[in-house]
Amino acid sequence: MKSFYLLLVFFALLSLPDLLLSKVVLFDLTKDELAGNADWTIGESPDYRGAYSDFGEALRNIGYETRTLKGTTITESSLNGISVFVIPEPQIRFTENEISAVTKFVNKGGGVFLIGNHKGSDRNNDGYDSPEIFNYWTPEYFNIEFDNGSNSSSKSTNFTMEPISYIIDPRTPITEGVNSIGEWSACTLTPYSSAKAHIWIDSSHNKEAVLTSTYGSGRIAAIGDSSPFDDGTGNSGNELYDGWSKYDDARLAVNIVRWLAGDSGNGFNESINGVIEKEDVIKINPNPSFGKIIIENEKLKGKKAEICIYDINGNLVLKMNGRIPVLLNLRAENRKIQNGIYFVKINIDKIKKLSKLLLLSN
Repeated sequence: MKSFYLLLVFFALLSLPDLLLSKVVLFDLTKDELAGNADWTIGESPDYRGAYSDFGEALRNIGYETRTLKGTTITESSLNGISVFVIPEPQIRFTENEISAVTKFVNKGGGVFLIGNHKGSDRNNDGYDSPEIFNYWTPEYFNIEFDNGSNSSSKSTNFTMEPISYIIDPRTPITEGVNSIGEWSACTLTPYSSAKAHIWIDSSHNKEAVLTSTYGSGRIAAIGDSSPFDDGTGNSGNELYDGWSKYDDARLAVNIVRWLAGDSGNGFNESINGVIEKEDVIKINPNPSFGKIIIENEKLKGKKAEICIYDINGNLVLKMNGRIPVLLNLRAENRKIQNGIYFVKINIDKIKKLSKLLLLSN
């Protein structure tokens, strides 16, 4: 009977994809991000059609839950339970209440990704482009300014460059695995105080392309272009650019979200490009198990793996190394692992996987 109830709990956990593990990434859609020639949305389930649909899929593939904030207002309650808030090229100015909601969210430990665009990118013709909209409040709170010609003549307000390869060395969690990116009709950024540059568009490192900052207990990242994360699959008639598949743009996007969520260095299901391909999934069989399991993947055969098994309370009960395929006997005399639900974390090179395992008695 005990095994039966364990099975019920196990399959209940499986039906809630990594509920105990996943964090929520919220994409804003309250600031007219679909105006004019833009389509900055991850789309809706099940087809997720939108210019940022590949971005959303990449995040779901590494264990995050993605959502879209609809309506016309950002409130404190709309950010409850969120880890990362992505604001892609806003076309409507933030109210004082919205600025308060976002800054409080970051101050308490949330992460915000500010995605701007070039000077003059006013897609809804209300007189304000995304650099102006952000600059009304982000320099004061987050020490980040989007260059629109008013703050420094040495900055760039409308440039296209590919590839951009002036990247901080040694690499940071933001730029890990990133060797070049592209930007198309973008603006540079100006860091103040504690803000830090990671990528520049010039060899003198005077024109910043990607910045990070902190505020209270939270984190902020910013880039002056929406095109690097555009996958070209938005509404028909919109002139979109497939920057997602160019250079290391996709990796940069995933790195930024993971850093904002506080997951850099300990993420799961991560591939070198930030996207898990189905044939690369590491399998644990059988599951549920009566004691013996095999961890395998044909493409990774012979690769060295680190395997950690945790109980449902997060306590480490077993750690070992082996080469794929790895055969484990969890009933071995020196292990004495009890029946129950466990989490298995597998590290192989740049690929990481976290899976649930149910151990039953014979």
